[in-house]
Amino acid sequence: ALAALLHPGEPGADASPAAPSPGGTPAVPADPAGALAALRTAERAGHGSAAAACLAAPPERAALLGSIAAARATHGEALR
Repeated sequence: ALAALLHPGEPGADASPAAPSPGGTPAVPADPAGALAALRTAERAGHGSAAAACLAAPPERAALLGSIAAARATHGEALR
């Protein structure tokens, strides 16, 4: 869905996979501390990709992607 926002009209930009790709979702540790650490790591990685998406987006998408990035940033604060 994000690819469709960033690159409208490109082939495959609006396609969504029917099923998750193998190995695409990491296993969540069973213990709460490990699960929280894994979530923090995933959120930091997501922050980086959100920032890159904002920089790569066409100007007409900047406000939308900025709002999405700001909303995602609150996740990191909640995990402190």
